[in-house]
Amino acid sequence: MSKEKTNSNSVLENLPIGLIFFDKEGNTTDINAKALELFGFSDISMLSGFNLFASPLLCDNTKIAVKTLPYYDSFFNYHPGFSPSQQSEVPPGNRTIRIDVRYSKMFDNEGNLKGYLGAYIDRTPEAVNNEKIRDLDEIISMTAEVAQIGYARINILTDVGFATRQWYANNGMGYNDQYNGLEMFTNCIHPDDRHFITDFREAAKRGENPKLQALVRVNRRDGKWNYQKVFSVVTNFDPKHNLIEVSAITQNVTEQIELEHDLIEQKEKAESADKLKTAFLANMSHEIRTPLNSIIGFSRMMCQEDMPKEERRDMARIVEKNNEMLLQLISDILDLAKLEAGSMEFIFDDVDVNRLCMDVSCSIMLKANEGVKIRTACARPRCFIHTDPKRIEQVLANFASNAAKFTDKGHIEIGYKITDDNSIRFYVEDTGIGIPKDMQSTIFERFTKVNAFSQGAGIGLDICQAIMEHLGGKIGVDSKVGKGSTFWFELEIEC
Repeated sequence: MSKEKTNSNSVLENLPIGLIFFDKEGNTTDINAKALELFGFSDISMLSGFNLFASPLLCDNTKIAVKTLPYYDSFFNYHPGFSPSQQSEVPPGNRTIRIDVRYSKMFDNEGNLKGYLGAYIDRTPEAVNNEKIRDLDEIISMTAEVAQIGYARINILTDVGFATRQWYANNGMGYNDQYNGLEMFTNCIHPDDRHFITDFREAAKRGENPKLQALVRVNRRDGKWNYQKVFSVVTNFDPKHNLIEVSAITQNVTEQIELEHDLIEQKEKAESADKLKTAFLANMSHEIRTPLNSIIGFSRMMCQEDMPKEERRDMARIVEKNNEMLLQLISDILDLAKLEAGSMEFIFDDVDVNRLCMDVSCSIMLKANEGVKIRTACARPRCFIHTDPKRIEQVLANFASNAAKFTDKGHIEIGYKITDDNSIRFYVEDTGIGIPKDMQSTIFERFTKVNAFSQGAGIGLDICQAIMEHLGGKIGVDSKVGKGSTFWFELEIEC
């Protein structure tokens, strides 16, 4: 063996690349130490039966490419220690490595095909690292999407840069939308918030090394606005080479902002409810004590033996009147509690409307002031509807009771009309003191009273409104100060 050939073999043996030589038929003729190490063998005889074109490591397309092309790059997964001709029989679970290979044709001095050379490199560490990087990238991307965090890096002098998918989503745009420069992003922001972005860019161009941290509103394409936090810094400042690079992180915080608003609203409602509860207890305490004091006081006086009969009769009427007031007050409180708890019962039945109006008129006669005429107005000789008779009478009686309380002369009319759409409108008309215009919109609210010194807790009309809401009806009042009022409710029921 010549010295030149010996040196050549020495170089091949010491290469960090596995080399296997094949003849024209694909049979192994030589192999260097690195190739033996890659394939997990210590002796070339273990690979003496390895035929390139018979090995299951190569698919049919690869075998054709090796035979026809000057060189061909490929890769395969290999189980070290097993013959390349038996890889298909290796049971699963054994250690697997990835080997990249270049197959090259070898020619003699006359250009005739002499054989093939396979150069093998173990790419397992790179493959594992690449896979880990891909997994990490997927985890980071998934985390960013879950947290709704977007990232962008843009040269603000050239409008060139890149952005993640979530960046586009945070700015109310699709990932495939055509990029039209920084103004495209700016125009997505609420006009009142755009100055945060434009001021930052101008400061960056002046070399002031600004930092932006702001909460801005972004167009959601449906006419509404999302909220996003924006964090921006200058990451590369080289205006001489037309480069001022800005990096920005955005986070969609719409849900958090809406949750904060809801919490604030709930807190305000809770505080308002607490104040209402305090006012309710104070009001009820006063309203209950008033008739009770009268009942107790006059009852004691009536027990005196020397009390004249006429005065005893007057005191009895006062006690009876306050008994009715106390009973009505307790009834209203119970109804209010049922409405708040959603446990008020509604029982539907056929209702004789004319009889209902007459019954309410008769009951109010005893409460009306002397000289006030009580009359009934029925639109039809006969009229029946299907609804809750108890609740309809309760609302109508409440209207009539209030009318009697505030009417000293004239009349109180209780009746109903048929509207143009064949619905029915009940009403109680009086010629009493009337209601100021600025109070008419709040008269059905709880604890609202036209006269603060009048008897009553101011919850009757609130209950009436709640009943109408449950029955799907409308309720309202028409009034002029000094001329009287007309309280009404309307039901969309054919009669």
